[in-house]
Amino acid sequence: MRLVIPILVFYMVASGSAAAQLTVDDAKAHYSRGVDLYEKGKLDGAIAEYHEALRLKPEYPEAHNNLAAALRRKGDLDGAIAEFRQALRLRPDSPQAHNNLGIALAGKSDLNGAIAEFRQALRLKADDPEAHNNLGIALRNKGDLDGAIAEYRQALRFKPDHPEAHFNLGIALKDKGDLDGAIAEFREALRLKPDFPLAQSRLTELLAKKATRESKH
Repeated sequence: MRLVIPILVFYMVASGSAAAQLTVDDAKAHYSRGVDLYEKGKLDGAIAEYHEALRLKPEYPEAHNNLAAALRRKGDLDGAIAEFRQALRLRPDSPQAHNNLGIALAGKSDLNGAIAEFRQALRLKADDPEAHNNLGIALRNKGDLDGAIAEYRQALRFKPDHPEAHFNLGIALKDKGDLDGAIAEFREALRLKPDFPLAQSRLTELLAKKATRESKH
């Protein structure tokens, strides 16, 4: 994209539309660099690139969304929430942005707000397993185990090989007192993701608990 700079200078007076297009192209280049840096874990660099993309093209919903994601990973939940809201102002029908905003709100312990965003994401894309899984987590944290179990099952309906949803379902079933159901879900989570220490520890705990119960009969 460096070759764009002299062209922009050369045609700035001759063609405003050409200059505008080159500005948009430059914004996209900064956005792409931000994506690359984010994927490499270089969050400060990614944030700087997304900011530059937005300076050049303020109405850029993808850049707002990705800037928010980077800010969330940095622990700046307030900044992330503001950017997700900007993304939704520009693209209110984005299920991903609603889901992402829900995650950030849950991180701020705003469970009602998070649940509303996850439900909106699902109104826009009913077969999104991540939104179902995230809604299940928020409902469980609100104490609605039946609602959580229903959402985890929906997540698994659309994505049967989702180890985290199997694990979360196992936790909710355990909370309901269904040890056998929970054990089955933890085993399935481990089958799909053998390197899942939390699922292994919960499975070991429940197998020991079940063995103790059976030894008393």
